[in-house]
Amino acid sequence: MKKKYQSEILKVLHEDAQGLYKIGAIDEVKMREFDEACLVHDAPQSNTPTALRRRSNSKPYSLTEALP
Repeated sequence: MKKKYQSEILKVLHEDAQGLYKIGAIDEVKMREFDEACLVHDAPQSNTPTALRRRSNSKPYSLTEALP
């Protein structure tokens, strides 16, 4: 999977961070922070566990509840 970056400068920054991670200068937690900051994240799919959980926790809308 090809990585998508938010901008060209963030691509360079992320690549530098990857180099630091490979030599042990930063840990996995910090590398994930760089991932969050630099990479474009796709919207969650409708059948992912998170989306399914949100739907199961949501209360169905009822017109009778909206009426006084």
